[in-house]
Amino acid sequence: MTTQFRSLFCHGLSICLLALISLSGGFVSSSPVFGQQSQEETESDKIFGKYTSQSGRLGNLIFEGPVNPDEYVVGPGDRLTVTFWQPSYAEHLCIVSAEGDLAIPMVGAFSVADLTLSQTKARIFQEVARALKIGRVSVSLTQPRQFRIHVTGVVTAPGTYVVPATARVADAITLASGPKVRYKGASDTADVILASLRRIEVRDPKGRCVRHVDLLLFLRGGKLEANPVLRDGQTVYLPYASNSRDQVGVYGGVRSPGLLEHAADDRLGMVLDIAGGLSLQADSSSLTVVSQDGSRREILNLRSGSVESALAREIHAGDRIYVSEFPDTTHLGSVTVTGEVARPGGYPIITGQTTLRQLIELAGGFQPAAALNSARLIRQE
Repeated sequence: MTTQFRSLFCHGLSICLLALISLSGGFVSSSPVFGQQSQEETESDKIFGKYTSQSGRLGNLIFEGPVNPDEYVVGPGDRLTVTFWQPSYAEHLCIVSAEGDLAIPMVGAFSVADLTLSQTKARIFQEVARALKIGRVSVSLTQPRQFRIHVTGVVTAPGTYVVPATARVADAITLASGPKVRYKGASDTADVILASLRRIEVRDPKGRCVRHVDLLLFLRGGKLEANPVLRDGQTVYLPYASNSRDQVGVYGGVRSPGLLEHAADDRLGMVLDIAGGLSLQADSSSLTVVSQDGSRREILNLRSGSVESALAREIHAGDRIYVSEFPDTTHLGSVTVTGEVARPGGYPIITGQTTLRQLIELAGGFQPAAALNSARLIRQE
């Protein structure tokens, strides 16, 4: 307990802490829970809540690997070790001030605010050469700083948090106990995440949106660049999820088929990544993209020489993507569906269990031109 807190208690003051303060970790975390809690694993837990072992543990600095000096931006609180090797050995621990200045003995003070670590090192070498004329010096980032960020919008515990300079967007949302969830009730079949994870905004201290973040592309697609590092004073804002009519559907030969929220600038490759990529049974030469009203229909081939252009195809709100599949020979049997169905191709069946109706549903249903009174079922003995 710090001297300040000991003094307050000695005077008999009653203190109501609305935040959980970790003196050892050095961060402030708001109360983690509002509303009903489910003892079962929620849908939010499955795709997001377990990104870190527990929320509220970013006070201990943990690195993903060496800091990239071309990307790391220096700011107030960063500790730099400046080592002089010539004309005589000397080592100085220098801290960037609240105004963004760095003071080095025998050299002087100068601004390094908003410079990358590479640019900061170059500036130090320049100032040393100017002040000392001769000498050899090296610079290293000894300890990255911590700073305040804000998490707002549709999260469980919106508020202000202290994070290390290596923290990413997912870390901030985890500290805020994750996105809000409507827990399943008597009439619901699953928990519903109320927040959009594909249209997250990162705002600067002046409230301007500086980046849109598609966190599903990171959580499901494994794209680290979709989970950017945060800067001092930024705000992470989670809007409400968009209307269900704006969702994109991915079905057939993907590892995680279903509906997902549409985001601006969606491309086929991004959507397939979020859907877990193509399955082992996927026929990559036959992907069908159909618009919501059925007015647009396009068949794409990912085996041809135009793969890049196909993956870059724009996906609109309401589009449905159907990936054809080869029969799965690991099952007891397989059948081939041809003709006027949405996704002709091979499908696995379980003998004695799979019905004709289920098979037609797997194939995406009948097309408007289908003649239902002329359907044929051919058994191969």
